[in-house]
Amino acid sequence: MRIVKAEIRNIAQAVQSHQIKNGRLPGGLEPLVTPDENGVTFLADRTEIPVDPWGRPYAYRPDVNGGTFTIESKGRDGKPGGAGADADTEFRADASVRPRKSR
Repeated sequence: MRIVKAEIRNIAQAVQSHQIKNGRLPGGLEPLVTPDENGVTFLADRTEIPVDPWGRPYAYRPDVNGGTFTIESKGRDGKPGGAGADADTEFRADASVRPRKSR
């Protein structure tokens, strides 16, 4: 879970940096790994969209109004909810990274 939380934090920081530089949230994660004219990316000089430890891309959902966003991993099982390694981890622009409780 620590790896997932750290990765989500890094993605969130890159999204926020993109928003500051461009005045809007990115529509997806691709702009975060596309090098600029100096070869630098928003996501720690990565050129590929990161995947969670189970090989699935992190879900990124910008709000339709462009003010907030969510980044999420569905855990080891890839399904909503769960506990332990199967638990979802999400970041919302107005909240901290935390495991989501099962419903």
